[in-house]
Amino acid sequence: MYGFRISFKLISLTKVYMNVTKYQVRVDNILFDEFQVVIVLKKGDVLSSLLFNIALKKVVQSIQKDNYGINIGTNKIGILGFADYLNIVFEDGKSVAQSTAVLIDEANTIGLNVNDNKTKVMELLPDKN
Repeated sequence: MYGFRISFKLISLTKVYMNVTKYQVRVDNILFDEFQVVIVLKKGDVLSSLLFNIALKKVVQSIQKDNYGINIGTNKIGILGFADYLNIVFEDGKSVAQSTAVLIDEANTIGLNVNDNKTKVMELLPDKN
């Protein structure tokens, strides 16, 4: 989060929110065993989507740093993203495979997984006419 210029206050609040907290209950001078409260982010939670986008941006930057992709005008595009969908766009299959491997490795290092059941490969061939 530090690398994306996110305020220290937001980073601190996120750490506090995500930390495991231990509690003990006392009733009539009887102290009961300690128990943990673990905060789990639910899908659709504002913090959940914010943290996911930060993590995804880090993964995407790992591919974009190599400046690969296809030329569209004066821009070079290698990866397109919307919500939690990513499209890897290259001139040849070998480059797509290499970038996908980098994407999967980078995602795994921060706890994200690529869902094989939702992964699709599409090849566009030049028009033969």
